[in-house]
Amino acid sequence: MSEYDITTGYLFRQFPSDLVKFVAGDTAEDIKLADPVLKQIRFADATAYATIRTEYGTKTEVIVHIEFQTDADDTMPVRMAGYIGRLIDMYRRPVHASVIYLRPQEIDDPGIYQYTFPNKFMATYNVPKIWEFDGEELLSKRILGLLPFTPLMPLRRSPKT
Repeated sequence: MSEYDITTGYLFRQFPSDLVKFVAGDTAEDIKLADPVLKQIRFADATAYATIRTEYGTKTEVIVHIEFQTDADDTMPVRMAGYIGRLIDMYRRPVHASVIYLRPQEIDDPGIYQYTFPNKFMATYNVPKIWEFDGEELLSKRILGLLPFTPLMPLRRSPKT
């Protein structure tokens, strides 16, 4: 839906650090929006440069790509493989990709596209479902870029003692 693309794209351009850290983790740093030519080509909803600290403590420069999806889509693994391949070709860096689902529903997105004939090919991506996150926790952290998404999340207030 184009109205969601416009809104989520705007939020990403205004708060790239908040959204990149949401999908890539708090170790993401040096976050900068990627070349705006991507919007003209229209194969990326939200793309940024970032440096991510790996589990071994080393830093890796990556491209972070986020797709926002309102409904389940059986073609998502193929689409994401295409996006990831084009981003690797364009930027010559590893890609940390995610599809953020916005509407509560049964999602059967495996987060992977692969085949093994004649050669093996595999593209993986994260599949965060916005309704599975604790809205109260995000509100308490005051992460402005995620604030518009909190109505889509449950509020899990801890009992007062």
